[in-house]
Amino acid sequence: MRATIATTVLCFFLLITGITALGTTIRVPVDQPSIQAGIDAAQSGDTVLVSDGTYYEHISFEGKAIMVASKYIIDADTTHIRQAIIDGSGAPIADTGSVVRFVNGEDSNSVIIGFTIQHGHGTTGMYTGASSGGGFFVVSSSPRVENCQIVGNAAAYGGGIYVEGIAQPTVRYCRIESDTASINGGGIASELSGSMNGTHLTFMKNVSQRASSNAVWAHQLRYYLTCDSCVIDSGQNMYSGYGGVSGVLTIAASEITSANISMGNGVINIIASEVADSRIGPSAAEREEWHRLALADQKEIASGATEISQCHLLNSHVYLYEQYGLLEDSYLEGS
Repeated sequence: MRATIATTVLCFFLLITGITALGTTIRVPVDQPSIQAGIDAAQSGDTVLVSDGTYYEHISFEGKAIMVASKYIIDADTTHIRQAIIDGSGAPIADTGSVVRFVNGEDSNSVIIGFTIQHGHGTTGMYTGASSGGGFFVVSSSPRVENCQIVGNAAAYGGGIYVEGIAQPTVRYCRIESDTASINGGGIASELSGSMNGTHLTFMKNVSQRASSNAVWAHQLRYYLTCDSCVIDSGQNMYSGYGGVSGVLTIAASEITSANISMGNGVINIIASEVADSRIGPSAAEREEWHRLALADQKEIASGATEISQCHLLNSHVYLYEQYGLLEDSYLEGS
Protein backbone atom coordinates (compact mmCIF):
# COMPACT_ATOMS: atom_id res chain seq x y z
CA MET A 1 0.00 0.00 0.00
CA ARG A 2 1.36 3.42 -0.95
CA ALA A 3 1.06 6.00 1.82
CA THR A 4 1.19 9.78 1.76
CA ILE A 5 4.52 11.12 2.94
CA ALA A 6 4.37 12.42 6.49
CA THR A 7 4.92 16.13 7.01
CA THR A 8 8.27 15.66 8.71
CA VAL A 9 9.55 13.53 5.85
CA LEU A 10 8.42 16.09 3.29
CA CYS A 11 10.12 18.95 5.10
CA PHE A 12 13.37 17.10 5.48
CA PHE A 13 13.15 15.90 1.90
CA LEU A 14 12.90 19.48 0.64
CA LEU A 15 15.60 20.72 3.01
CA ILE A 16 18.20 18.18 1.93
CA THR A 17 17.50 17.69 -1.76
CA GLY A 18 15.88 20.89 -2.91
CA ILE A 19 13.48 18.82 -5.01
CA THR A 20 10.05 20.44 -5.25
CA ALA A 21 8.04 17.53 -6.63
CA LEU A 22 5.89 15.98 -3.89
CA GLY A 23 4.57 12.50 -4.43
CA THR A 24 3.77 9.54 -2.26
CA THR A 25 5.96 7.19 -0.32
CA ILE A 26 6.50 3.50 -0.92
CA ARG A 27 7.77 1.79 2.21
CA VAL A 28 10.22 -1.10 1.99
CA PRO A 29 9.62 -3.77 3.14
CA VAL A 30 6.10 -2.82 4.28
CA ASP A 31 4.56 -1.90 0.91
CA GLN A 32 7.08 -3.64 -1.36
CA PRO A 33 9.41 -6.53 -0.46
CA SER A 34 12.58 -5.09 -2.01
CA ILE A 35 14.10 -1.77 -2.99
CA GLN A 36 13.93 -2.62 -6.69
CA ALA A 37 10.26 -3.56 -6.33
CA GLY A 38 9.72 -0.16 -4.71
CA ILE A 39 11.45 1.55 -7.63
CA ASP A 40 9.40 -0.46 -10.13
CA ALA A 41 6.19 0.70 -8.42
CA ALA A 42 7.24 4.35 -8.11
CA GLN A 43 6.24 7.27 -10.29
CA SER A 44 8.07 10.57 -10.76
CA GLY A 45 8.15 12.56 -7.52
CA ASP A 46 7.70 9.53 -5.28
CA THR A 47 9.96 8.43 -2.45
CA VAL A 48 11.01 4.86 -1.78
CA LEU A 49 11.56 4.88 1.99
CA VAL A 50 13.67 1.95 3.20
CA SER A 51 13.75 0.59 6.74
CA ASP A 52 17.01 -0.45 8.37
CA GLY A 53 18.24 -3.87 7.31
CA THR A 54 20.45 -5.58 4.75
CA TYR A 55 19.05 -5.83 1.23
CA TYR A 56 20.89 -8.18 -1.12
CA GLU A 57 20.15 -6.42 -4.39
CA HIS A 58 21.48 -4.75 -7.51
CA ILE A 59 19.19 -1.80 -8.20
CA SER A 60 18.52 0.45 -11.20
CA PHE A 61 16.61 3.73 -11.10
CA GLU A 62 15.09 3.03 -14.55
CA GLY A 63 15.26 6.70 -15.50
CA LYS A 64 12.77 7.74 -12.82
CA ALA A 65 12.84 11.11 -11.01
CA ILE A 66 12.44 9.59 -7.55
CA MET A 67 14.25 9.52 -4.25
CA VAL A 68 15.38 6.27 -2.67
CA ALA A 69 16.23 6.93 0.97
CA SER A 70 16.77 5.35 4.33
CA LYS A 71 15.06 6.73 7.41
CA TYR A 72 18.03 9.09 7.72
CA ILE A 73 15.86 11.63 5.89
CA ILE A 74 13.38 11.62 8.75
CA ASP A 75 15.61 12.30 11.76
CA ALA A 76 19.16 12.82 10.38
CA ASP A 77 20.35 9.98 12.59
CA THR A 78 23.51 8.64 10.95
CA THR A 79 22.87 5.23 12.51
CA HIS A 80 20.43 4.64 9.65
CA ILE A 81 23.27 5.10 7.14
CA ARG A 82 25.20 2.28 8.78
CA GLN A 83 22.17 0.05 9.25
CA ALA A 84 20.39 0.48 5.91
CA ILE A 85 22.66 -1.63 3.71
CA ILE A 86 22.40 -2.44 0.02
CA ASP A 87 24.68 -5.44 -0.51
CA GLY A 88 25.69 -6.51 -4.00
CA SER A 89 27.38 -9.78 -3.05
CA GLY A 90 24.60 -11.85 -4.60
CA ALA A 91 24.75 -13.18 -8.15
CA PRO A 92 24.13 -10.36 -10.66
CA ILE A 93 21.38 -10.41 -13.24
CA ALA A 94 23.20 -10.73 -16.59
CA ASP A 95 26.31 -8.51 -16.33
CA THR A 96 25.09 -6.04 -13.74
CA GLY A 97 27.12 -6.60 -10.59
CA SER A 98 27.13 -2.93 -9.57
CA VAL A 99 25.07 -2.25 -6.45
CA VAL A 100 23.38 0.85 -7.95
CA ARG A 101 23.06 1.71 -11.64
CA PHE A 102 22.10 5.01 -13.27
CA VAL A 103 22.07 4.23 -16.99
CA ASN A 104 18.84 5.72 -18.32
CA GLY A 105 19.56 9.43 -18.47
CA GLU A 106 18.65 10.20 -14.86
CA ASP A 107 19.12 13.80 -13.77
CA SER A 108 19.46 15.57 -10.42
CA ASN A 109 15.87 14.64 -9.52
CA SER A 110 17.01 11.02 -9.19
CA VAL A 111 18.43 10.88 -5.67
CA ILE A 112 19.75 8.21 -3.31
CA ILE A 113 20.32 9.18 0.32
CA GLY A 114 21.46 7.50 3.49
CA PHE A 115 22.77 4.00 2.75
CA THR A 116 25.80 1.79 3.07
CA ILE A 117 26.62 0.54 -0.43
CA GLN A 118 28.81 -2.56 -0.25
CA HIS A 119 30.15 -5.69 -1.93
CA GLY A 120 29.34 -4.76 -5.51
CA HIS A 121 31.57 -6.12 -8.26
CA GLY A 122 30.85 -4.00 -11.30
CA THR A 123 29.18 -3.85 -14.70
CA THR A 124 31.02 -3.99 -18.02
CA GLY A 125 31.75 -0.45 -19.18
CA MET A 126 31.31 0.40 -22.84
CA TYR A 127 34.62 2.23 -22.91
CA THR A 128 36.63 0.02 -20.54
CA GLY A 129 35.30 -3.33 -21.70
CA ALA A 130 35.83 -4.54 -18.13
CA SER A 131 33.98 -4.59 -14.83
CA SER A 132 33.39 -1.00 -13.73
CA GLY A 133 31.70 0.69 -10.80
CA GLY A 134 31.42 -1.85 -8.01
CA GLY A 135 29.28 0.49 -5.91
CA PHE A 136 27.81 2.92 -8.45
CA PHE A 137 27.75 2.58 -12.25
CA VAL A 138 26.80 5.89 -13.90
CA VAL A 139 26.53 6.19 -17.69
CA SER A 140 25.31 9.36 -19.41
CA SER A 141 23.29 10.28 -16.31
CA SER A 142 23.46 13.01 -13.68
CA PRO A 143 21.98 11.68 -10.42
CA ARG A 144 22.62 12.80 -6.86
CA VAL A 145 24.25 10.53 -4.30
CA GLU A 146 24.19 11.88 -0.75
CA ASN A 147 25.12 10.78 2.77
CA CYS A 148 26.25 7.29 1.81
CA GLN A 149 29.05 4.98 2.84
CA ILE A 150 30.54 3.35 -0.25
CA VAL A 151 32.66 0.58 1.21
CA GLY A 152 34.18 -2.76 0.29
CA ASN A 153 33.25 -2.74 -3.42
CA ALA A 154 35.48 -3.99 -6.23
CA ALA A 155 35.84 -3.69 -10.02
CA ALA A 156 38.56 -3.34 -12.63
CA TYR A 157 37.79 0.39 -12.91
CA GLY A 158 36.17 2.47 -10.18
CA GLY A 159 35.81 0.14 -7.24
CA GLY A 160 33.47 2.61 -5.54
CA ILE A 161 32.08 4.74 -8.38
CA TYR A 162 32.45 4.64 -12.17
CA VAL A 163 31.29 7.47 -14.46
CA GLU A 164 31.15 7.25 -18.27
CA GLY A 165 29.56 9.25 -21.07
CA ILE A 166 28.17 12.79 -20.96
CA ALA A 167 27.38 12.75 -17.27
CA GLN A 168 27.27 15.23 -14.40
CA PRO A 169 26.63 13.27 -11.19
CA THR A 170 26.81 14.99 -7.81
CA VAL A 171 28.20 13.08 -4.83
CA ARG A 172 27.91 14.77 -1.42
CA TYR A 173 28.70 13.90 2.19
CA CYS A 174 29.90 10.40 1.38
CA ARG A 175 32.68 8.20 2.71
CA ILE A 176 34.49 6.18 0.05
CA GLU A 177 36.48 3.54 1.87
CA SER A 178 38.20 0.19 1.28
CA ASP A 179 37.09 -0.03 -2.35
CA THR A 180 39.36 -1.86 -4.78
CA ALA A 181 40.17 -1.52 -8.48
CA SER A 182 42.20 -4.24 -10.15
CA ILE A 183 43.29 -1.65 -12.76
CA ASN A 184 42.47 2.03 -12.06
CA GLY A 185 40.49 4.18 -9.62
CA GLY A 186 40.03 2.37 -6.33
CA GLY A 187 37.56 4.99 -5.12
CA ILE A 188 36.35 6.70 -8.32
CA ALA A 189 37.12 6.19 -12.01
CA SER A 190 35.88 8.55 -14.68
CA GLU A 191 36.25 7.78 -18.38
CA LEU A 192 35.15 9.98 -21.28
CA SER A 193 32.73 11.71 -18.94
CA GLY A 194 31.24 15.15 -18.74
CA SER A 195 31.84 16.29 -15.18
CA MET A 196 31.43 15.15 -11.62
CA ASN A 197 30.87 17.30 -8.54
CA GLY A 198 32.12 15.92 -5.23
CA THR A 199 31.51 17.75 -1.95
CA HIS A 200 32.45 16.71 1.59
CA LEU A 201 33.90 13.37 0.53
CA THR A 202 36.29 11.29 2.60
CA PHE A 203 38.70 8.91 0.84
CA MET A 204 40.22 6.18 3.02
CA LYS A 205 42.00 2.86 2.42
CA ASN A 206 41.05 2.54 -1.24
CA VAL A 207 43.37 0.45 -3.40
CA SER A 208 44.08 0.15 -7.12
CA GLN A 209 46.62 -1.79 -9.16
CA ARG A 210 47.90 1.57 -10.39
CA ALA A 211 48.94 3.10 -7.09
CA SER A 212 48.73 6.66 -8.45
CA SER A 213 44.94 6.32 -8.63
CA ASN A 214 44.03 4.69 -5.31
CA ALA A 215 41.40 7.37 -4.73
CA VAL A 216 40.56 8.87 -8.14
CA TRP A 217 41.35 8.08 -11.78
CA ALA A 218 40.14 10.93 -14.01
CA HIS A 219 40.92 9.81 -17.56
CA GLN A 220 39.97 11.61 -20.76
CA LEU A 221 37.56 13.95 -19.00
CA ARG A 222 35.70 16.25 -21.33
CA TYR A 223 35.17 18.91 -18.69
CA TYR A 224 35.97 18.65 -14.98
CA LEU A 225 35.92 16.68 -11.77
CA THR A 226 35.74 18.63 -8.53
CA CYS A 227 36.35 17.66 -4.92
CA ASP A 228 35.29 20.43 -2.57
CA SER A 229 35.74 20.24 1.23
CA CYS A 230 37.13 16.71 1.01
CA VAL A 231 39.43 14.67 3.22
CA ILE A 232 42.07 12.79 1.23
CA ASP A 233 43.69 10.46 3.74
CA SER A 234 47.08 8.77 3.88
CA GLY A 235 48.02 6.91 0.71
CA GLN A 236 44.95 8.09 -1.21
CA ASN A 237 46.31 9.23 -4.57
CA MET A 238 44.58 11.02 -7.42
CA TYR A 239 45.45 11.04 -11.13
CA SER A 240 44.22 13.37 -13.85
CA GLY A 241 44.87 10.98 -16.65
CA TYR A 242 46.82 10.53 -19.77
CA GLY A 243 44.75 10.66 -22.92
CA GLY A 244 43.78 12.64 -25.97
CA VAL A 245 41.14 14.67 -24.14
CA SER A 246 41.82 15.39 -20.49
CA GLY A 247 40.02 17.86 -18.30
CA VAL A 248 40.48 19.56 -14.98
CA LEU A 249 40.71 17.95 -11.54
CA THR A 250 39.98 20.62 -8.94
CA ILE A 251 40.46 20.11 -5.20
CA ALA A 252 39.25 22.97 -3.02
CA ALA A 253 39.03 23.68 0.73
CA SER A 254 40.24 20.15 1.43
CA GLU A 255 42.69 18.30 3.65
CA ILE A 256 45.34 16.29 1.78
CA THR A 257 47.66 14.10 3.87
CA SER A 258 50.41 11.77 2.63
CA ALA A 259 48.93 11.62 -0.85
CA ASN A 260 50.18 12.02 -4.42
CA ILE A 261 48.18 14.18 -6.81
CA SER A 262 49.55 13.69 -10.32
CA MET A 263 48.57 14.00 -13.96
CA GLY A 264 49.23 12.94 -17.51
CA ASN A 265 48.10 15.80 -19.73
CA GLY A 266 45.28 16.87 -17.44
CA VAL A 267 45.11 19.97 -15.28
CA ILE A 268 45.22 19.95 -11.49
CA ASN A 269 43.93 22.92 -9.49
CA ILE A 270 44.35 22.92 -5.71
CA ILE A 271 42.73 25.86 -3.97
CA ALA A 272 42.56 26.96 -0.32
CA SER A 273 43.58 23.55 0.98
CA GLU A 274 45.85 22.08 3.65
CA VAL A 275 48.51 19.83 2.09
CA ALA A 276 50.87 17.80 4.28
CA ASP A 277 53.56 15.21 3.46
CA SER A 278 52.33 14.95 -0.11
CA ARG A 279 53.49 15.30 -3.71
CA ILE A 280 51.66 17.51 -6.18
CA GLY A 281 52.50 16.92 -9.83
CA PRO A 282 54.09 14.02 -11.69
CA SER A 283 56.94 12.04 -10.20
CA ALA A 284 60.33 11.81 -11.88
CA ALA A 285 59.49 8.27 -12.96
CA GLU A 286 56.25 9.44 -14.59
CA ARG A 287 58.06 12.22 -16.45
CA GLU A 288 60.65 9.72 -17.70
CA GLU A 289 57.88 7.40 -18.87
CA TRP A 290 56.23 10.18 -20.88
CA HIS A 291 59.58 10.95 -22.52
CA ARG A 292 60.04 7.27 -23.39
CA LEU A 293 56.58 7.11 -24.93
CA ALA A 294 57.23 10.28 -26.90
CA LEU A 295 60.41 8.80 -28.38
CA ALA A 296 58.69 5.51 -29.17
CA ASP A 297 55.80 7.24 -30.93
CA GLN A 298 58.07 9.86 -32.51
CA LYS A 299 55.79 12.62 -31.40
CA GLU A 300 55.49 15.05 -28.56
CA ILE A 301 53.41 14.00 -25.56
CA ALA A 302 51.31 16.89 -24.33
CA SER A 303 52.09 17.97 -20.79
CA GLY A 304 49.61 18.88 -18.12
CA ALA A 305 49.40 21.83 -15.78
CA THR A 306 49.52 22.35 -12.04
CA GLU A 307 47.95 25.39 -10.41
CA ILE A 308 48.08 25.88 -6.64
CA SER A 309 46.68 28.91 -4.85
CA GLN A 310 45.86 29.97 -1.29
CA CYS A 311 47.19 26.72 0.17
CA HIS A 312 49.27 25.75 3.16
CA LEU A 313 51.86 23.16 2.12
CA LEU A 314 53.76 21.33 4.86
CA ASN A 315 56.68 19.01 4.05
CA SER A 316 55.35 18.53 0.54
CA HIS A 317 56.88 18.45 -2.94
CA VAL A 318 55.40 20.42 -5.82
CA TYR A 319 56.38 19.96 -9.45
CA LEU A 320 55.42 22.84 -11.75
CA TYR A 321 55.76 22.76 -15.53
CA GLU A 322 57.79 25.67 -16.85
CA GLN A 323 55.04 26.91 -19.12
CA TYR A 324 51.97 25.63 -17.32
CA GLY A 325 52.68 25.92 -13.61
CA LEU A 326 51.31 28.40 -11.10
CA LEU A 327 51.95 28.71 -7.38
CA GLU A 328 50.51 31.81 -5.77
CA ASP A 329 49.29 33.16 -2.43
CA SER A 330 50.41 29.95 -0.72
CA TYR A 331 52.52 29.26 2.35
CA LEU A 332 55.23 26.61 2.05
CA GLU A 333 56.58 25.16 5.26
CA GLY A 334 59.36 22.60 5.04
CA SER A 335 58.35 21.97 1.40
